[in-house]
Amino acid sequence: TAAEVSAAIQQLDGARQGLVPANRETLVNLVADANAKLNETDKYTGTSLANLKTYIDAADAVLKNSASTPAQIQTAIDELNQAIAALDEIEQGGQTGDGGETGDGDQTGDGSQTGDKGDGGKGDVSDPDKAPQTGDNTNIVGPVVGVVIALLLAAAIVIIRKKRK
Repeated sequence: TAAEVSAAIQQLDGARQGLVPANRETLVNLVADANAKLNETDKYTGTSLANLKTYIDAADAVLKNSASTPAQIQTAIDELNQAIAALDEIEQGGQTGDGGETGDGDQTGDGSQTGDKGDGGKGDVSDPDKAPQTGDNTNIVGPVVGVVIALLLAAAIVIIRKKRK
């Protein structure tokens, strides 16, 4: 009957919603933490922050894709954690004087110097092992659920027609 078909569809929808990976929330929280680190420009090198931004963008894409698989979400979590771990702190130049040197007054400043020490090979997105995954990682859950629903509907139609005869 139509009620049985509706019940079966509701059951399938419930099962599909149960397939949403639990680690999606972990990725949401990790992206928020990583975004906060992007504002720490006085603490981390520009190169390593740019690398982190690349992985944040990749993780955002995974989150925006409602069909992301648990494996894709876990990969995004792992890659974002690696990018956070690879953040290079800016070396504080420690070149503050002790007052023992005098100058001619041509230079001003507080004596501290900061600089970008490079990424040390950690943040090179041209490295295929470090770059975010791209390509066709089509999720098959949606189409499989669609086929199952179609088969259930077809079976229900056959049963209804047999009962009418």
